[in-house]
Amino acid sequence: MTSPDQFISNLFKESWQKKAKKTAAAGRRYLNYQKDRLSEDQVTAINQLILDLKKERKGGSPERAEVLSQELEVMCGNALPHYTPETEMQFQVVDIFVTIVVIFAIRTFIFQPYRIPTGSMQPTLNGVKVEPLARAEWPGAFSRVLQYPLNGKAYVDCKVTDDDVLVGVRDKMFLVFLNQTELKFKSGKKKTINVPLSQALEAGLFDYIRNNQVFAVNPGGLLDNIVVPVKKGDVLFSGAFEAGDTIVVNKMEYHFRKPKLGEVFVFDTLGISNLKEFTGDQAGGSNYIKRLSGLPGQRVEIQSPELFVDDQRAEGLGFERVMRREPPYNPTGYFGNQRQLYIDGNKIPRLLRNTDGSPKLEDSRRQVFKLNKGEDVNLHEYLALGDNTENSLDSRAWGPVYQHNVVGPAGIAIWPFTNGHFGFIK
Repeated sequence: MTSPDQFISNLFKESWQKKAKKTAAAGRRYLNYQKDRLSEDQVTAINQLILDLKKERKGGSPERAEVLSQELEVMCGNALPHYTPETEMQFQVVDIFVTIVVIFAIRTFIFQPYRIPTGSMQPTLNGVKVEPLARAEWPGAFSRVLQYPLNGKAYVDCKVTDDDVLVGVRDKMFLVFLNQTELKFKSGKKKTINVPLSQALEAGLFDYIRNNQVFAVNPGGLLDNIVVPVKKGDVLFSGAFEAGDTIVVNKMEYHFRKPKLGEVFVFDTLGISNLKEFTGDQAGGSNYIKRLSGLPGQRVEIQSPELFVDDQRAEGLGFERVMRREPPYNPTGYFGNQRQLYIDGNKIPRLLRNTDGSPKLEDSRRQVFKLNKGEDVNLHEYLALGDNTENSLDSRAWGPVYQHNVVGPAGIAIWPFTNGHFGFIK
């Protein structure tokens, strides 16, 4: 057992070692910043003092370390007489700034986290799940605190704070990977809730709007022009929300290899014109995640419940799980899109349209996709299908994904930990 004297001695030892470490780091930073202004002899001398100080810190004495620290400070001061040493606060600010820059650089160019908002890839990957639940039915506070870090379950309600009129509801993207619901009121106030709009509607918001709206300016179903009187204390929705899987996307990998058929990938929606018809303003740059089901130049055909690529039954675990139709996968397997339009009296899937609106079909009775592989690489086309074929807004509805939309493969699922998806994505 450590005696009080030894404990105090250890604290002192740790203190001088930390000081020696900071002094060596300051010397190294000084050298990095001022190297082009120093002579070769000065650089060599400062380098040697830094090395000696590091060795002394690991196994030497505090007295010797103090001497070396002072020598290093004097050496740096004399090397450039007009140089003003940075204060401890300046060192901390620089460290924080560099850390932030590195984090943003990694996120922008290498790895990016992405939260899956919808169930289009279930059960391979989960989107946000919701269970409508009044506050009175919520578990205790301690239980709620434990549930969120383990299984991502949060309990959320939306209560009105003043009499007002709800005039708009929209899905809002936060930090690129988190979907939120934004409520707009006639008074000019806005309220943001950290759940996707589709789940907020499922938790009770849709019923509240339907039962209380005076009229809808857009009866077609868009929620950006509504008139819904609300009263203070009204609960617009309440429920238990289980977070969608958080995955990490490798944004560099496709710079070194081509996308592979069957892998799960992430893409942005810029320039996919047909998508706006289904999602409104969200089509301006949201990220989607689907299974890559067709490569440029390939012919892909859905013959429900199976998928064929270049006249061969699609191979790979991801495709096979959907086609087997075993629980928890859909009993229907792959099937043609239910969203249809009519051209000259014939039912034609929207997906199979060219940019000029003409049908992109070999046979309108089958779902056949011919993916472009022209001279312009940026316009090469990929087919994106969700594993949850019964509930997936994908290429069957709004068309192909272009090369310039592709972000990268979905590498690993990092959270929640308890739903069986943690680890590499297949």
